[in-house]
Amino acid sequence: MKNTIKQYTSELRELLAGNVGIMALSWFLFSLASGLISPFFAKYVKDLGASDMDIAYMRSIG
Repeated sequence: MKNTIKQYTSELRELLAGNVGIMALSWFLFSLASGLISPFFAKYVKDLGASDMDIAYMRSIG
C-alpha cells in the first residue's frame, strides 16, 4: 500500500514538472479567483445598471 502511494506521488510529480505543472497551478488559481468573484458578480453588474435579463445573458455566455 505504501509503495503504491509513493509510486503514485512520484508519477504525479513527474507529470506536473515543467509547463504542465505551471498550467495546472494557473488553472487552479484562476478557478479559485473565479469562485470568489462569482457570488458578487450579479450585484456588481446590477449596480452598474444592468437588467436581470442582461445578467442572465452574461451568466449564460460565461
